[in-house]
Amino acid sequence: MKTRLEALETVSEVVVTRRVNGRGYDWMVTFVGELGELPTMQVSTAGLTGPEADAEVAVVQSGVLPRGYGTVSVQADSVSARLT
Repeated sequence: MKTRLEALETVSEVVVTRRVNGRGYDWMVTFVGELGELPTMQVSTAGLTGPEADAEVAVVQSGVLPRGYGTVSVQADSVSARLT
């Protein structure tokens, strides 16, 4: 799962953990390379099998931007730069 998520264009680095829950597994994905609040993941149950096969997404903790994080435009004599 880690490899597939990190292959997405909008994801840089994740930590994936799996825990047995008595009916299968609980998976936790932590996004460590992105800043701020991210859109909630979407999940498909199409490939799941078994009598109680199901999947859902829950946000455990929303991301926040670091204090003072933002965008500053700097104008120089002949060069303009944008710092993010």
